[in-house]
Amino acid sequence: VHLDSHVVCWLYAGMVHLLSDVATSALEARELRVSPWVLLEIERWHERGLVSLGADAILLDLSRRIGLSIAKVDAETVLRAACAVK
Repeated sequence: VHLDSHVVCWLYAGMVHLLSDVATSALEARELRVSPWVLLEIERWHERGLVSLGADAILLDLSRRIGLSIAKVDAETVLRAACAVK
């Protein structure tokens, strides 16, 4: 499962109540990954004061707690997938 920036921050903050039952089940049953682009977005939020910690600290914490890791995917693949979503 590839997580979105908001979901990563919700999980870090312990706000799992924001996730649906289906989403929660998917998170419990699968490997969790995050695109490098998600980390960039979270870092930008940190720079703007929207989140308290930087992307590295959040990733480290979630990797320890839930096994979150960075997906091995190139920028073009992420961009094409994002553009395909309507």
